[in-house]
Amino acid sequence: MNPRPVEIEIVPAPLREGVVALNAQLMASPELATAFPDDAQLRTQLLRVLATSPYAADILVRYPVMLVELLTSERLRRTTTADDYTEQLRASLPPDPDEEELQRRLRLFRHRELVRIIWRDLAGSAGLTETLRDLSNLADASINVALAWAQTTLQARYGEPRTEEGELCGFGVLAM
Repeated sequence: MNPRPVEIEIVPAPLREGVVALNAQLMASPELATAFPDDAQLRTQLLRVLATSPYAADILVRYPVMLVELLTSERLRRTTTADDYTEQLRASLPPDPDEEELQRRLRLFRHRELVRIIWRDLAGSAGLTETLRDLSNLADASINVALAWAQTTLQARYGEPRTEEGELCGFGVLAM
């Protein structure tokens, strides 16, 4: 299959950088080219995302496999619940990640899901309420998975957290 570049002519010149960079990736990668559906609606949506979201364009250029994952998973067509996010995030982690690996996986997961949320918003597939709910669900799942890792890791290293009086107390998130 010959990959078709994303149409760039209709994008205003100052916004073309993301489209040009992704076109280079698309033309150079057989995996990306074959995974990219010949769907005019998705191509138009991709063009809108690349032209209007420098963040999404940067992420898709740096991690073109994310585009493949999004296009082949049908996740661009539906919302994601907090439980779905938590399940997907946990499934993406190795059994016992160290802090650096956890942070890397959380970062990649956040990038992919933010691109998905941006895409659905800009494509008109999700209204404001759904977009905000997805953002909130993503934040909840990320915090809960990171907190569970911190509890397990820190309790193994230091024991159960206790107050100054020696009573058991729990973990909490003070700020983000």
